[in-house]
Amino acid sequence: MSASAPESRSPSVFRVYAAPYFELALRYFEEGRGLIERDLPQACGKLYGAVEEAVKGLVVHFNLRDIIESAEKSGEWSEEVLIRAVEKLSRILGDWVLSSWDTAWALNTLCSQGGKFSVEDVKSRLSSIEMLISVAQNVSRAIPMSFLAEYIDRVLVTSLLEKMRIIVREEVARLGYEVERLESATSRRIEELSREVESIKSGFKSRLNFIRWLLRLRKRLFSE
Repeated sequence: MSASAPESRSPSVFRVYAAPYFELALRYFEEGRGLIERDLPQACGKLYGAVEEAVKGLVVHFNLRDIIESAEKSGEWSEEVLIRAVEKLSRILGDWVLSSWDTAWALNTLCSQGGKFSVEDVKSRLSSIEMLISVAQNVSRAIPMSFLAEYIDRVLVTSLLEKMRIIVREEVARLGYEVERLESATSRRIEELSREVESIKSGFKSRLNFIRWLLRLRKRLFSE
């Protein structure tokens, strides 16, 4: 099957990618259950298809990117990709996912061989498959991880970057103000030191002139 989702008639914003899989899973399940009494092999095929579509939908819902990328790379949801998906989903939702998958796979494989499963055998195993379909339908009403991941990437990260830009601009402005303040303070201090130096020089000259006057006076006194 193709890795791209079938088109939905009127998908919700939050379920635009996973919803078609969930819808198809429910349809296949209902069709399969209705065929058990009339056409057992076809019923088993439908039930397996329901589980397969539910798994695909859950992969998209939980945004299991490595699984999605594998499906896109190979161009189909191969059995190998689906098995890996089931293993991952079982770690998220519980081991019962593996049980539902194994049941559907066994029904599809053994019913086609004829005589391996009776109508009662299939009915007794129906609840295991129904559980996965039911969970998929409930999950489909929640906001998917793929949407949350996109929201985080586009909105939260953008918001965080904008806040960081504001903080950087404010910090640069603050540092600029500090530099100007320091430059102004340094300039004032240099002017103060210059005045102090001039004052010292002036005082020194005055004292020097006074000493010279005293020396001239002494010379005059002793010369007389």
